[in-house]
Amino acid sequence: MNRQLMTWLSKQATEDQAKLIDRVLGDASYQRLMTQLEIEKKRELVIWRKGTTQQAAAEIAAKRMRSLSEATKLRRLPDGTKRKAIQGKYFLMIKKLRKEGYSWALIAEYLKRYHNFKSTTRYLKTLFEEADLSYRIDGDSQ
Repeated sequence: MNRQLMTWLSKQATEDQAKLIDRVLGDASYQRLMTQLEIEKKRELVIWRKGTTQQAAAEIAAKRMRSLSEATKLRRLPDGTKRKAIQGKYFLMIKKLRKEGYSWALIAEYLKRYHNFKSTTRYLKTLFEEADLSYRIDGDSQ
């Protein structure tokens, strides 16, 4: 039960988490925190189960939207490190493995297992073909 409550708390917006924890941890009791979390969770569920008023529904919807917007802010943005790795240090290895007849799935598995580099086969293929094309174009122009 405690794990479910902590999961529920973690899904709340940070602002709501802080308010709830500040309200509860006046005496720093873990059990009191768990009890208060359970009360808050049940209160939210009761509001949704019963015929909710517009105001209560709007309050919960706003709370959930805050939580969702925070979650999207925390999402890591791609910085191109996989692109650089595939088109840089792994390029010649991938080219050699492709010449030997290995599939994209086997190459992705090889990189995952022996180089701790996770990538989907489609992404691997797309980036490799981009790099191969650019190397061919650059090589022809010189």
